[in-house]
Amino acid sequence: MLGNRLDLYRRGSMVRRYHTCTTINTDTVGRHSAGVAFLCWELTGGACRAELMMAAIIHDVAEAEMGDIPAPTKRAINNLGALESDIMSKAGMPDISLTIDEQRILKLADCIEGMWFCATEIGMGNLTMTSVYVRYREYAVDLARTDNERQVYWMIRHSAESIIDR
Repeated sequence: MLGNRLDLYRRGSMVRRYHTCTTINTDTVGRHSAGVAFLCWELTGGACRAELMMAAIIHDVAEAEMGDIPAPTKRAINNLGALESDIMSKAGMPDISLTIDEQRILKLADCIEGMWFCATEIGMGNLTMTSVYVRYREYAVDLARTDNERQVYWMIRHSAESIIDR
């Protein structure tokens, strides 16, 4: 099982993100997941459980088998979560149990990290990422509930929009 987990993680971390969009920089699941883990740490004020950190690191590795499915498509497909769980289970990945609050924080971190990537692209002149940035921003603002979460969200939004406005 260790070999299967390592292989899935290695292949998953190299999956190219945003393959349906033209990007200047190539984003990968590994780079994205590192950003999500960092943001989980910040969103919890440095008090996140190891389970949340691990979930952030591996949350997209099933994409090694299914590719990076755009968010609107993910929402439209029934049982996609079951497929991801099956891929993870077959590889022997840990079944991580998160609280409802931790699940929300993980999703918030995922959205904020996406905002950051899109802002960098837009700042480099890639205006095609504007609609993706706006969609992430709309998701994230609704997920930020605590004062600390709102502070992190607004700091990154301000930073992102200052990059965009350059």
